[in-house]
Amino acid sequence: MSIVAIDTHEVVQELKAAGFTDAQAEAVTRVVRKAQDVDFSALATRSDLAITKADLQLDLAEVKRELAKAKGDLQREIADVKAELKSEIAEVKAELKSEIAEVRAELKSDIADLKSDLANTKAELLKWIIGAVGVQTIVILGAVIALTRTMLH
Repeated sequence: MSIVAIDTHEVVQELKAAGFTDAQAEAVTRVVRKAQDVDFSALATRSDLAITKADLQLDLAEVKRELAKAKGDLQREIADVKAELKSEIAEVKAELKSEIAEVRAELKSDIADLKSDLANTKAELLKWIIGAVGVQTIVILGAVIALTRTMLH
C-alpha cells in the first residue's frame, strides 16, 4: 500500500469553497490526516505470509508423519492383541474339549453303573417274584391238601 500525502491547506480551501465553515473544514481535514497516519508496520507482508505458509506446510508434514507412525503402531498393537486372543481362544477351546471329554467319560461311567444297578435290581426282583410264586404255590398246595384231607375225613 502506498500512502499519498495530501495538501491540508488545499483540502481546507476546497471544503470552505463547498460551504464548510473554517472550523468544519479544519476538522474534516484533521480527520482525513489522522486516517492517513495509520501504523502499517504491524500488518503482514506477502513475504511474512509466504514464510508462515512454509512453516505451516512443514508442521503439517510432521503431523502427517506422526500420524502415519501412530497408525503403524496401532496396527501392530491390534495384530498383537488379535494373535493373543486367537491363542487364548485356542487354549480355551482345548480346555473345553478336555472338560467335555471328561464329562462324557463320567456320564458313560455313571450310565454303566446305573445299568449294573438296574440289572442287579432286576435280578433281585426276579428272586423275590420267584420266591413269592414259590411260597404262594406251597401255600396253595398246602391249602388244597388240607381241604382234601378235611373233605376225606
